[in-house]
Amino acid sequence: EEQARALAALQGPVRYQAELEINDYPQSARYKVTHRDSVQAIQDWTKCAIITKGAYYPPGRNAPPGERKLYLFIEGESKANVHAAKKELRRILEEASLASAPDDISTNRYAKYVV
Repeated sequence: EEQARALAALQGPVRYQAELEINDYPQSARYKVTHRDSVQAIQDWTKCAIITKGAYYPPGRNAPPGERKLYLFIEGESKANVHAAKKELRRILEEASLASAPDDISTNRYAKYVV
């Protein structure tokens, strides 16, 4: 038991991690979850570190071997905090994606006539 405590003290606190790929979301949505103000608010609320990693690759292009598409790395001291941070980031991504998508009405090229 004493050895286990000593080993735990050397290793530091247990950290939980998650990843959320953001490469394929629209540019405005990616910006929202990588912008300092948005990330800082989520970090303060969940006590998790959120780090942008990888590189952006346009649609249809795959990352070369050894590289990763753009993603967020989330790390925290509890599984619940990491889950909450990931859930909030996903919510922001979905909301921003819907906001950036054109309305169905505006994409209708043909007028409808009522006779």
